[in-house]
Amino acid sequence: MAPRRGPADAVVEWAGAIDTVTSTGRYFRTVIVSDSPEFIRAAYKWIESEPGLIFVATADNGFAALITVNVLRPDLVLMDIAMPGMDSVEATRRIKARTEPPAVVLIAQDERPDIARRARDVGADAVISRRELGESSECILRALAARSACLTDTGLTRRSDR
Repeated sequence: MAPRRGPADAVVEWAGAIDTVTSTGRYFRTVIVSDSPEFIRAAYKWIESEPGLIFVATADNGFAALITVNVLRPDLVLMDIAMPGMDSVEATRRIKARTEPPAVVLIAQDERPDIARRARDVGADAVISRRELGESSECILRALAARSACLTDTGLTRRSDR
């Protein structure tokens, strides 16, 4: 029988994720992709609150995201799922087809298993709901540090849940 895990275990794992990111002295350059000013503000606020992340640019649609990623070569792309023009899943597919692509986290208004599956199929590193953005910091930072997937059919799985 596995030992029971409590809140202290999550804090220790979270501290380890932060140490992994910041102990290298490296900051992860982050791009926000959305046409929603509210989403951009919330994502920017989250980036500013996370040690090891820095904001570098925004793009307001999938086509602009491709150009921004090609020019700036960020480490992380936070992308709103609902965008005009090229959708986020197609933009993710094209970004992930690059040599040494950034981590891509798609953010949905609510959990949608169908989108999570499509996103996983094209290489997204995580799919989370907007309300989970702050709660999902550990998984996002670990995905950056390890470039490992955090997807399940229903959305994000935190490392401590596995």
